[in-house]
Amino acid sequence: MEFKQYINKRNKPVFMYIHGECLSTFSFKIETKELKKDFTVILPVLGNDFKDIDSAADEIIAFIDKKFKGHIAVLSGFSLGGQIAINILSKRPDLCDHAIIEEARMEPMKIRNWSDLVAVYANPLAQNKLFNSFMYYTKFNKDFAEKEYYQNFKQLSKESIKNQLEATYSFTMPKT
Repeated sequence: MEFKQYINKRNKPVFMYIHGECLSTFSFKIETKELKKDFTVILPVLGNDFKDIDSAADEIIAFIDKKFKGHIAVLSGFSLGGQIAINILSKRPDLCDHAIIEEARMEPMKIRNWSDLVAVYANPLAQNKLFNSFMYYTKFNKDFAEKEYYQNFKQLSKESIKNQLEATYSFTMPKT
């Protein structure tokens, strides 16, 4: 896993933001611009090596242990990133001072979004620029990152897309 780091040289607290499925750090570009003023910002990239939520959580915990002595100020996640953050906190509730979870499914869902099914089962169609634009606007109502979404989507392997979507839809809240 890659970690984009915006390190503030004035020793500011660490804010980690984990993106959602089929997205990347571009989805937080507006937030990162503001957060960099007061925080060291860390953005894990769930790329082609994504297998499952548990493995991603372990990798992020190992990174925080190594780089930040096992503790950060804020752990935040959106959608799949929120599910990973929940998994991290179930393993290490003392890892951060504050957590922000946004739009994370808390129980498995059998019904899938049509664009997610296209992304996996009609991948060449999903990689078509015009159709990908249509997919983007069915998920997001802002055009701030349409080009980045397309570029990122083209870089993701079909297997990684499938793994990310399956993890998102099959997540169950940990008992801990």
